[in-house]
Amino acid sequence: MGRRRLIIPGAAFGVVWGAVLFPLLDTGNYLLIAVALSGALLCMGIIYGPADAYLPELFSTRVRYSGAGVSYNLGGVLGGAAAPLVVTALAEECSPSAGGWFMSAMALLSLVCALALPETSAKSLDEV
Repeated sequence: MGRRRLIIPGAAFGVVWGAVLFPLLDTGNYLLIAVALSGALLCMGIIYGPADAYLPELFSTRVRYSGAGVSYNLGGVLGGAAAPLVVTALAEECSPSAGGWFMSAMALLSLVCALALPETSAKSLDEV
């Protein structure tokens, strides 16, 4: 099927789910909170599953390990470490649901990036 073909709908789902996530969390209803978190984890799984195979395929064999390692970890630090700080600041300055809009914006950025990258599943690992 191809890795990119899964990442694109996963990112699109993230754009929509970001807008839904925080209002569901704010209900205080345990069932709706479970639905909210399950949707977020589904979105993450759809993207992260194929990303682990896709990312190394974007680099030539000469720099594959370094390229994949640096980009994956840099993305984790910038996205994983900065996001809670940004969401907390947005929640204090705007509203608690601003975190969902931030998630939607990041998912939209991911979608644009995935659309710009090539599909690599049909290529030989030496061709990339």
